[in-house]
Order: sequence, then C-alpha cells, then structure tokens
Amino acid sequence: KAYGAYQQALFHLPNPKEPKLWYGIGILYDRYGSLDHAEEAFSQVMRMEPKFEKANEIYFRLGIIYKQQQKYDQSLEVSLSLCIDDDDFRHFNFLDIWFQIGHVYEQQKNFISAKEAYERVLTDNPNHAKVLQQLGWLYHQQSASFTNQDLAITYLTKSLES
Repeated sequence: KAYGAYQQALFHLPNPKEPKLWYGIGILYDRYGSLDHAEEAFSQVMRMEPKFEKANEIYFRLGIIYKQQQKYDQSLEVSLSLCIDDDDFRHFNFLDIWFQIGHVYEQQKNFISAKEAYERVLTDNPNHAKVLQQLGWLYHQQSASFTNQDLAITYLTKSLES
C-alpha cells in the first residue's frame, strides 16, 4: 500500500523532486530490504537539499546500508562524519553511531579499531549488552592480537546480565 501511495504521489505531483517524498521512499525501501533503491532515494534527498532536516538520520541509515552492502569505507566515511559537527551530533545517538563504527571495523577485520570504538560506547554506557557481546566475541577471536579467553567470557557473561 505504501509503495503504491508513493508511486501515485510521484506521478501526480507537479514537482516530484520533493525531498520529504524521497525521504519517505528511502525509508520504505530500507524497511523492505531494497538497499540499492534506499541508497539512491536517500542520496537523492541529500542532492536536492543538503541541509535536509533529517540529514543526520539519513547519513546514519546510509552508513548501515553501506555496511550491509559491504561498502565498508563508505560506511565509515558517512558514520564518522556524524561525529564531526557537535551541534547536530547531539541530536543523534552517540552510542548507536559508535556501535556501527565498531561493527564496520570488525567486518574489515580491523579488530583494534573495533575494540576502541566499542570501548568508547562503554565509557558512556558500561552495561550496553550488544557492545559487551561484540567485545566478548572480539576477545575470543584467535586472529586478534589481544585474544584473551578469560576477558571474552567476562564480557559475554556481563552482556547476558545486562
């Protein structure tokens, strides 16, 4: 139904280059896992209106989309850009962004940077269950230079208790 409504809006609007319309289309595509279409819709919004009111949310979503598409460098670029402008950044969830950054580093097998990103989250929220779980997994990795099974068990146990 939503897809049909957006198609009708595109067809009937005198100016289909309305950022809010394309934002909604991006959300719809993202929700249904059509990542390429979501990426294009969100990118279109930012081309039309670089100061779009939900730009940070779009960049956050693009960071996740790029991660899912295995475009890790693009994901990091977009996610890290959210950390630069402190005034806008305060409106967004610091912990979610750093969790995503850590997860991208982890996918790239850059375990040290992943660990640092996750630890940054724990500084503000020492009981963040997902971060504790990921850190436990990182310490369990045999290929990580900081492998430590005791710490892995500690983090994993704490994640279950959180």
